Amino acid sequence: MSSQTPPPPTEPPSRGSDPHPIVFLRKQVRRLQDGLAARLGIDPADREVLVGEMISRQEGDALSYWIQIFLAIGISTLGLVLDSTGVVIGAMLISPLMTPIVGLGMGLTTGSPFLTLRSLVRVGASVLVIIAFAAVLTKLLPFREVTGEIAARTAPTLIDLGIASFCALAAGFTTVRHSSDTVAAAAGTAIGIALVPPLCVSGFGVGVASTKIALGATLLFTSNLCAILFFSVTLFFCIGYNQTDVSLLESRNVKVSGRIGKVAGALRRAFETRYGPLMRFLLPLALVSAVYIPLSRALTEVAWKVRMRTEVAAILEDVTAEDYAMRSSFTVEHGQVSIRLVLVASPEHAKEVETELRTRVAAVASSIPEVQVHAVPDFASLQRAADAAATPVISPVESTDHLDLLRQRIEERLARWPRGADRILYWGVGFEGETCVLEVAHVGTAGGEFLTLLEETLGSAVEQPVTLRERAVTLSTWTADNDDLLHWLPQLATALGSATVPGVSACVTRGPHTKRVPAPLPDTAPPPTPVPPDPAPGTEAPAPVTPPAPPVPTMVNEDLEGAAAAAALLRTPRGTVTITEGAAWSVQVVQGPCPSEPAG
Repeated sequence: MSSQTPPPPTEPPSRGSDPHPIVFLRKQVRRLQDGLAARLGIDPADREVLVGEMISRQEGDALSYWIQIFLAIGISTLGLVLDSTGVVIGAMLISPLMTPIVGLGMGLTTGSPFLTLRSLVRVGASVLVIIAFAAVLTKLLPFREVTGEIAARTAPTLIDLGIASFCALAAGFTTVRHSSDTVAAAAGTAIGIALVPPLCVSGFGVGVASTKIALGATLLFTSNLCAILFFSVTLFFCIGYNQTDVSLLESRNVKVSGRIGKVAGALRRAFETRYGPLMRFLLPLALVSAVYIPLSRALTEVAWKVRMRTEVAAILEDVTAEDYAMRSSFTVEHGQVSIRLVLVASPEHAKEVETELRTRVAAVASSIPEVQVHAVPDFASLQRAADAAATPVISPVESTDHLDLLRQRIEERLARWPRGADRILYWGVGFEGETCVLEVAHVGTAGGEFLTLLEETLGSAVEQPVTLRERAVTLSTWTADNDDLLHWLPQLATALGSATVPGVSACVTRGPHTKRVPAPLPDTAPPPTPVPPDPAPGTEAPAPVTPPAPPVPTMVNEDLEGAAAAAALLRTPRGTVTITEGAAWSVQVVQGPCPSEPAG
């Protein structure tokens, strides 16, 4: 009987043979990085070469770098002051400041302390040199006007950060892929994410002592810098540059000692800690987050300004649609709306417009606007009003049997017209094409029942449709205050227009062109009247001393704007106008000749 040997016991699998989750994750990430790099045509050897070049480049290109920096500062500053876009673009293409910023991103990605430290020092020194040199150039210029190119770089928003983000990705791509198809992209990146011009604007702000300009341009540069850092680090990590052995590359290309070596060593120990890679990635992210808040607020303010400008312009157009607005302007700044409007209108109407504007703008702006509406009857407006009122009556056509019959019938109807407030002063009939046109000048107000009755009467008289044009004339007298002729000028213009109606006269009394006001008396009091001493015995008493007469106030002539405008209106002949001299300005519209005409 044979015995069988039992099988050896099966040992449980060792847990140490399974890959650690972190190790497994690293392998998967590296696989993805290598795949993306291969699609972009980047071999692992290319990574080593590029990082080695960037580490060693800053050793030998210092002189060339600073020459280009100074050339870019001069061209950019002068182009900004001259408001020349082409010159500023030329400075963007020359500027080498993108290189150390991208190098800083590569240093953070690879964990290279020497590349990070040298790039950071070069960027910081470049910023200080550009601002200082631009401020000196600004001081030497004979003029310091804030041009459009300067103003465009003093108010960055979140949109500028978005532009910088896309340009930063383009800058990282042109850095890792040197080929003919990336030359144009590199030039476009330099133009799109300008670095030297904002710093030159900051120097201009320092030169003219403008904190707003200096801080606004510095914020724009900072947003560009943070975007380049964050997105270059992100791009370099995605294509596997963090796999580069920087220790070997630094030992081959860098030989430093002393204080710089100590700082680089401390930075290396910080990068090689457990959380070093995370710290290197979160640092540029924190910078982008820091500039995001002020840029977001600026974008919100810009959006509010654009909306307010559109709505205020629409409100102004709606409110002044029926008025003649001489000049209007408004500003939208820092949550406040200010409106200035000049109307050819009465003060009462201007007050109504001001109240309506303040109410409607406050409803859309959520704040009380500053509104000022002025009513000024300028001479040009009065001239237009007078010309409009003086439209000549229709010229009768040559006499025909049909026209004579029309005149006869109209005369018969108008002869029986009641003599009241709307009495007829003049009428004329003619034809425009085949349309019978009758123009009637009457006393009273325009339109109303008078116009309706007259159309019915004349329509039955001529037995055909009639186009009626009426002229309403007010027979009255208007007297002006010599000290305030401006409010009387519209009445003068209306009266002169009424004088163009046959049989109607405008009687103008011309007052003084100046008003006489007493000059201020001297502040010093008159000297006291001297008292004569008592006469000595046996002598005659001295004659009494006559006190000096008090000073008589002199009269000073002060020009009146209204009188000059009134005189200018009277220099334009129209209708039957008689002018007399008097103590005050007045005008009277009468039927027939004026009561008293001047001799000659």
